[in-house]
Amino acid sequence: MEETLHLIREPIWQSAMRAATYLFPGVTISEKVALASVPRLTNSHELCCVTGASNPSYQGIITIGADESQVADVVGGGDAMMLLDALGELANNICAEMNSESIFVNACGILTQSPPVFSNRGEVFFPKVTGLQGYFSVGSCNTLFGFAIRNATF
Repeated sequence: MEETLHLIREPIWQSAMRAATYLFPGVTISEKVALASVPRLTNSHELCCVTGASNPSYQGIITIGADESQVADVVGGGDAMMLLDALGELANNICAEMNSESIFVNACGILTQSPPVFSNRGEVFFPKVTGLQGYFSVGSCNTLFGFAIRNATF
């Protein structure tokens, strides 16, 4: 999977930033920490969204994390559920954007999303699956993005 991750790294990263641009029009989106290979995804942000994405050949996972006050600044406030929903929408849009990238689709096929799972102020423990992780900013919000994929085990 290392070769596949290397091949799809740039299309995935562009998909994440493009999805943020569409979801938050008029807000500056920029790279903070380049997407890089990690032995296991991590996410200990105050707000965390995790969604699965799979097909008969592959199982993937997307995680988005950010701090509550920063998300509130971007979306104009709201309670924790609304802020978590904003992260869920971002994850959904990223998956859709990845599925529109020919390099990604040729390597992994079209992935169908599962409903997102959220964590509010709790660390999420991910399985030991090599993935890609980095940060981009959505306005003043430093946003963690992570993606991991492996051969399907079902």
